[in-house]
Amino acid sequence: MHETFGQALRRLRGSRSVRDVAQLANCGKSHVSDLERGKKFPTPEIAEALDAALDAGGELVALASIRPGRSSLEQADALQRGLYEAFAAGPMTDAALEEWAYTIARHGRATRYRPEAEHLPELISDFSDLRLLLSHRHSAPIRRALTIATAQMAGLMALTLLKLGEPSARSWWRTGRAAAAAAEDRATLSWIYAHESYQLYYSGDVPGAIECAARAQQLAGGLPCVGDALAAPLEARAHAIHQRADATADALRRAEVALERLDAVDRIGSAFGYSEAQLAFHAGNACTHLGQTARARDEHERALELYPADDHTDRALIQLDQALCLLADGQPAEAADQATRTIVALPVQHRSALIMYRAEELTASVPRARQTLPEMRVLRKVLALPPVMWRADMVTIDRATATDASVISEILGEIEEYYGGQNVPGDLDQIRGALFGDRPAATVLLARDEDARVVGMASYSFLWPAAGADTSLYLKELYVRASARRRGVAGALMAALREAAAEAGCSRVEWTADSDNPPALAFYAALGVEPHDGKVMYRLRK
Repeated sequence: MHETFGQALRRLRGSRSVRDVAQLANCGKSHVSDLERGKKFPTPEIAEALDAALDAGGELVALASIRPGRSSLEQADALQRGLYEAFAAGPMTDAALEEWAYTIARHGRATRYRPEAEHLPELISDFSDLRLLLSHRHSAPIRRALTIATAQMAGLMALTLLKLGEPSARSWWRTGRAAAAAAEDRATLSWIYAHESYQLYYSGDVPGAIECAARAQQLAGGLPCVGDALAAPLEARAHAIHQRADATADALRRAEVALERLDAVDRIGSAFGYSEAQLAFHAGNACTHLGQTARARDEHERALELYPADDHTDRALIQLDQALCLLADGQPAEAADQATRTIVALPVQHRSALIMYRAEELTASVPRARQTLPEMRVLRKVLALPPVMWRADMVTIDRATATDASVISEILGEIEEYYGGQNVPGDLDQIRGALFGDRPAATVLLARDEDARVVGMASYSFLWPAAGADTSLYLKELYVRASARRRGVAGALMAALREAAAEAGCSRVEWTADSDNPPALAFYAALGVEPHDGKVMYRLRK
């Protein structure tokens, strides 16, 4: 049995009287007695006073966080928090500072590949712990190190909120600047100004972006500094928007010099680094704005070769720049198609507000006379979709059972309506016979949201022979309900179909799509699947 607060208090009191302990903790004798007998539960303040009086090393504080009536998980969370607070109140060691440096560096790397909505809660949690450390007394060197850590974490918060399209990012830049200035760390202050210039750039404040970028470079003072390497190419991009070719070229030359001067540890994919891939991306963006499409394409291709596949944000922004080049070269249909493919191919959790904003900019740049192109209509539909994003763990895929016949019936009616017919639910007896009888004609996979509601369906059967004596999985119907579209449900169903095919030993998965369904065609194209020519479809009705 776990020891309670009262039992631990009695054990730690030992031979001392209740009166003596009460005097040491500055509380009433009867109150201490009631705590020992479990008649009362301590406040955090009383627990801390008793812990200090009995030299309990945080044991009583931790036990006080476990309140009666809480679930085991709640008790575990409270216990963890109590223990961390006890450690935070102690001396800050070199090992603890090194651990914080690693934690912040890990967050910096995560900005390059983690979805912002998933990353933000962890940032907040770690920042809360850092704030607790700052509330205690420390020596001057340790407080300076913690203040620099605060500036860096504030910058990461701002950067993450920026990508999410949250205006509150601006206040975090101010917090970061204040912390860096308090620590008198010019390199960190330069880094914050450089990143802040990107927010001003993307929000349309080009003069403000140039001013912030110049401030970052001035703070760097000509020394090797990530802030300098980040700021110079942003300045180039800002000048390019105003068609200042000479100023753009000068800023890009400074960016190349700044990158070359960085140590290898800073030329990395991280919010705290700057890489050759980023310089190629930024140079390509500047050339795109200047209308130098040939050079821009070369930079785009080089950047895509250098960027890792999991750096979804920058790769998508580069592909949207490629679309802008197509538009500049008089190919609006191809530009719209490129933009649509970029967004649809992007994992839904990475479709940040920043990327959607850039795609909307491209749409607005298309001449009015070409806005009626079919490719433009498809792009506008994609951009008009709700911004709600589901995590992968919010959708589960399972095989339908006989108890799902009613919801399958409803979905069949919705499918009929989607294709222009009437919403007439499928016949339940036919469904049960076809799917759950002695000789099932097909298998159905259902996608369910976190509330167990069915949001999508895929039906398939096996065909033989495929190639030689192989078997293939044939996807007959893939459908996502209207309220759940463009949230990753179709992708989850397709992944489950591939798994089903692999488990059955199939050599391939096959399906058809209507030629007048552009969103479906764009989705399949985004999977990297090419249409298969050479087949003619026949249908013989009874």
